[in-house]
Amino acid sequence: MDVVNLDAVTGAVTGWPLVAVVLSYAVCPYAVLWLAVRLWPRGHPRRAELLAEYASVDWWMRPLWVGDVAIRCLLDGLSVRFRRRWTTVDPQRRFLWRMSVAAALVGAGFVTLDLFNPVPWVLKAAFAASFACEVAGLLILGWRLRRRSASER
Repeated sequence: MDVVNLDAVTGAVTGWPLVAVVLSYAVCPYAVLWLAVRLWPRGHPRRAELLAEYASVDWWMRPLWVGDVAIRCLLDGLSVRFRRRWTTVDPQRRFLWRMSVAAALVGAGFVTLDLFNPVPWVLKAAFAASFACEVAGLLILGWRLRRRSASER
C-alpha cells in the first residue's frame, strides 16, 4: 500500500494554481475594469454605470465581460474624450496641430522615400527649405498663441 503525502497534495492545490485562479477571477477583472473606465471622461455616467454593473455579472463570466467592456471603453470612451477635447480647442490651435502633424508625416514620408530610392540633392535642398519654412511658421504661430493665452490670464 502506497503512502500518500498530504502535504504535497495540499501544496499542489493551494500553491500557484490557487493564486492564479484568485487573480484571474477576483482581483484582475476589477483592476482592469477600474483602469478601463478611466478612458471615459471624468464625470461621464458610463463610468459609474460600468462599475455598478460589475457586481451583477456572475463570477465565472467576469473575465470575459471585463474584456468586452475594456474594448468598448477603449473605442467609445476615447472617442468621447477626444471629441470633447477637440471641440474645446480654439480653431487656431487646431490648425497648428493639424499642420504640425502634416509636417511630421511629410518629413517621415520623405525620409522613407529617400531610404528606398535616393533623391537628387536639388530636391533634398528644396524640400529642406520648404520644411524649414513650414516649421518656422508653425513655431511663430505657436509662440503667438502661447503669448496670447498668457496675456489673457
